[in-house]
Amino acid sequence: MLNYIDILRVMAESKNSEFEFQLYSENTERGLSKTELAPLHGYVAKGSVQAKLKEDHKASFPIQELMKSEWETIAYFSKDGEVICQRESYGSPMIALKPELFKQGAYSKMVEESFKSFRTGREILVPEMSEATASSIVKEFNEWKQKEKSE
Repeated sequence: MLNYIDILRVMAESKNSEFEFQLYSENTERGLSKTELAPLHGYVAKGSVQAKLKEDHKASFPIQELMKSEWETIAYFSKDGEVICQRESYGSPMIALKPELFKQGAYSKMVEESFKSFRTGREILVPEMSEATASSIVKEFNEWKQKEKSE
């Protein structure tokens, strides 16, 4: 089961990808259907944090705000044309179809916790690390640097 933070993390880690999504229709929200989708198709362009509509390019919303307010009505997300997560029907949980995309390593978790604490002004208590944890953090950091250099 995913939450909107998981999707935002994948978007942040995949800035060179385009994401698409679709909302459930008003009929579905009112209980007249379980799976009817809205006729509008949303997307987030490569390198952007703005959600737009394919049918109306002038409409633009910050993806973070859209995710917070409309999370329960989003039917699916795709990355570069491939569906990565979806709901079976309105009201059901968002399920990862590509679970490897949503796995968070020790390094990215540490960075995310640092950002959260910076934003909220809270201190982070860092537990003592085992050699395996430290090795995992360094390995993931090196993979991230290599990926950044190749893009």
